[in-house]
Amino acid sequence: MKNVIKRMGVLLMLSVLMVGCATMSPRNFERTVADAERNGANYTKEDWEKADAKFETFCEQYDYDKLRTMSEDEQREVGRLMARYTKARAKSAMKDLDGMLKTGAALLQGFFEGLGLEIGDDDKDEE
Repeated sequence: MKNVIKRMGVLLMLSVLMVGCATMSPRNFERTVADAERNGANYTKEDWEKADAKFETFCEQYDYDKLRTMSEDEQREVGRLMARYTKARAKSAMKDLDGMLKTGAALLQGFFEGLGLEIGDDDKDEE
């Protein structure tokens, strides 16, 4: 009988731990957001994948039905966190895009030079 009670206790503790890992409170997600804001420029692809997974979990957890049960202040806090994360993610993506455009422009210029074609401003020809 004691073994059964011990096993049930262990199962109960494991259940609580698993549920705790699957949920993310605004306070916990705040840490992810703050880190993305501070360090997002240096994140690797894997760092963003981990942060995106947390963001997805957070968004799924605070779906429409859940938000309806929350106070307006709590809803605003969830919305602020979602917006701050999205902004940090977009800022990083813009940096990556800028780098790709610069690299692409130089690559394209080299490609045309390799073909023996000059590209540049038409205004230079008139001078």
